[in-house]
Amino acid sequence: MMAHHLAAHSSITMRPQADAYFVDGNKRTGFLVGILFLELNRYRFTAREEHAAQMVVGLAAGTVDEAAYSAFVRANSTARTK
Repeated sequence: MMAHHLAAHSSITMRPQADAYFVDGNKRTGFLVGILFLELNRYRFTAREEHAAQMVVGLAAGTVDEAAYSAFVRANSTARTK
């Protein structure tokens, strides 16, 4: 029965739809993964939430370039001692 079910839908193509993503979720997810990466590598992210949000939205909108965002992350990351 399962094989029949798969065969019946084999002509359906899976492609993302413009409205299929959750609003702003990709920006938040990317930012959180970046912070997690820092934490796992013994760094602490110290920027204020408002400033970090402005930088992430600016990066996504194209008003902040990658070099500026990288400099922001470096300036707001400190090595943990323990």
